[in-house]
Amino acid sequence: MGLFGSPEEMALVAAAVGWPLLAGLAVVAWSKRRAALAARREGDLDARLKGLYRTVESREPPERLALVIDTLAEQAEVEALAAREAAARQPGRRRARRKAAQE
Repeated sequence: MGLFGSPEEMALVAAAVGWPLLAGLAVVAWSKRRAALAARREGDLDARLKGLYRTVESREPPERLALVIDTLAEQAEVEALAAREAAARQPGRRRARRKAAQE
């Protein structure tokens, strides 16, 4: 008989302590595998989306869509100009005038 008990008792204690540790290790391994699969799936989707974006980007836009894009760009420029002019007209607004003059 050993210092801590018989070999059967030590095996019983080792089994009682060991199985929760092994169960925890199994849960950790399972969750890491699941996270790796999710990351791989996300990477595949991201690559497919980038390829789709490049395909769409390489094509010329249809004529009507090009007109819409040009109109929106012009509208943004007109709105920015109107905002700068309105800021410059307000009395006592030195900062707005300087900003409008810099742009």
